[in-house]
Formats: sequence, C-alpha cells, structure tokens
Amino acid sequence: MDTADIQKRIDEIEGAMQAPDFWGNKARAQDLIKELQNLKDKREGVNAYDKGGAIMTILAGAGGDDAEDFAKMLLQMYLKYAENQNYTISFLHENKNDHDGYRNITIEIEGKKVYGNLKGESGVHRLVRLSPFNANSKRHTSFCLVEVIPKIEKVADIVIPPDDLEID
Repeated sequence: MDTADIQKRIDEIEGAMQAPDFWGNKARAQDLIKELQNLKDKREGVNAYDKGGAIMTILAGAGGDDAEDFAKMLLQMYLKYAENQNYTISFLHENKNDHDGYRNITIEIEGKKVYGNLKGESGVHRLVRLSPFNANSKRHTSFCLVEVIPKIEKVADIVIPPDDLEID
C-alpha cells in the first residue's frame, strides 16, 4: 500500500467508528481498531514491533570475571533505565558466577514502546578499565553481547483446510 491508500483506509475505518452500531460486533470493532493503529504506525514509519515489549539477553564474552562483572553493570544500567521509564521487568533466566556477576541473564521488559527504545542496544559492548580482579591492577578489556528481540504476541490459530494439504 502506498501512502494515499493507507490514508484512504484510515479514513474509512475512522468513518466506520463514528457509526452508532460500531460496537455491535465487538470482535470486528477490535479488529478494526487494531488495523487502524497498524496503518497509522505504517504511515508514520513505525515498525509494528516497536510499540511492544522486548526480551533482553546479556551474555558475558571474553574477559572472564571482568566480563561477568560488566554483564552485571549492564544489567543494573538497563534496570535503572526501565525503572525511569515505568517499564515492568520479569527475570526469565540467570546464570551467576561466584563474584555476583552474570555469565548470562535474560529478562522480559514490558511497557509502551520498549522494543522501539531498546532495539539499538543490540550488539557487542566493550569495557576497558583497571581490573579489580587483576592483582597487578592492569588495564583489562571485557566484552558482553546484548541481544534485544521483540516480544511477539500470540496470534490466532491458523487453520489449514485439508484440501490445501498434499501429503506424499
């Protein structure tokens, strides 16, 4: 659909919403409202996933205890950000080390536009610092991978008519 077609359909749906019997068929009304929002997002260049929740995984990479400590620092940073944005956090999986760091951790973040705001965090993060775990206090480089994926809502069950199946 081009921009003109999208706007035409938006106008049609908004017109239908003004009808007194719009809520007579609740399921159809909700489908139209969802379609309207998706069309508005498409018109504005917003990915449909951007407005939903996200799953974030932090994996400690090269750097041993320092990398696992860095994973903990990243987690604390993202938790503080989520708190400031009034997002909800659920811990899905965590693998801690003996020094209170994380080998890996996975969290679910819920709220408005979570994925859109956090998708840019995906990638390898690097920390260069004087290591508290090195007796010689030498500079140490650590790496962590942050992966952010959209939380995909359950879609309606797909029904495939038996006539469309070909079994060999």
